[in-house]
Amino acid sequence: MSIFRSEQYRLALTPCENAFGYKTGTTAWGVADGAYPVGLLKGYEPPDPEIEWKDFKQIGVASSRNIETLVQGPFSLSGNIPFTIQDARMIALAFGSDSVSGSADPYTHTIKPADELPSFGAVVSRLTSGVGNDYNRIYSGLKVDQLSLAAESSGELKASVTVQGQNVTQDNASDAPDVTALDDEPYWFYQSTITFWSTEIGRLQSFEMTLSNNIDGKRYFKTAPVNSVSELLEGGRQFSLKADIAIDDMTIYDKLINGTNFDISLYFERASGDTLKISSDISLDMQTLDGGANNCYISKAPHSVPDSNEVVVPVEIIMKNAYAVIENDYATSYVALA
Repeated sequence: MSIFRSEQYRLALTPCENAFGYKTGTTAWGVADGAYPVGLLKGYEPPDPEIEWKDFKQIGVASSRNIETLVQGPFSLSGNIPFTIQDARMIALAFGSDSVSGSADPYTHTIKPADELPSFGAVVSRLTSGVGNDYNRIYSGLKVDQLSLAAESSGELKASVTVQGQNVTQDNASDAPDVTALDDEPYWFYQSTITFWSTEIGRLQSFEMTLSNNIDGKRYFKTAPVNSVSELLEGGRQFSLKADIAIDDMTIYDKLINGTNFDISLYFERASGDTLKISSDISLDMQTLDGGANNCYISKAPHSVPDSNEVVVPVEIIMKNAYAVIENDYATSYVALA
């Protein structure tokens, strides 16, 4: 019997929307209705259960210092999926809403924060050597807890999502969903225009933008399968951005000390003509990158002087809001997992 290898696995997002793994309004698992790839994966950690065991010891009954009884308590599901962005599905699931406009290619996806996030499912499968050794794990009731978008000045636009879930089942006999790989090219650093305070940042070396939904898992009496989470509630939404910038003037320092607010825009356009734009300004005209909501503030900009070479400032920025606009050939809302 050979050991499990990473290339034998596949990951698909599915329309399993609730804790029982059923598609909404049915009593059947919804994978047959659609399965969607995440992107170019480079290893990932599925949201496998973490079990809280309760230990008990009856005082005066046993003379040993050992645990007498272990009882399985509640379990939680969390995982992390890093990938290279090819489409905007995970961005939409993290923000919460995606409205599509246009009657022909290119279609415009306007992705904005929603009070309630969409719930979805995922399947991780290994189907190579017969039912006895097949691995087919079904995760349901998932929500995106955190999304990070990052790029360096020599690579592609990458992402990482942390998800929380409500339930997981193991079904070695089930057929895994067929997944068609995305054929879209990644977005590269040289295809970008990064704008801070209405000025293109020419000496930006790297950035990481993070959206945190602060998901809180709740447990209620008799409302969840077995001892899992009954409900995943969204907490306060937080946006932040970190950037390494080689400085050539005092702008960053002045905005830090003076508490000056401003806006940030991230614009990518790949060879196919598809565009991905993210801005802190909800009122922004994404064609001209011109707005004025001023939703960003610098919280930290340490000015360390090295023994040689340029001075690079790691800037940390708090963002009050953000949204995204994507133009591509996909005509369906990315949050419509059906």
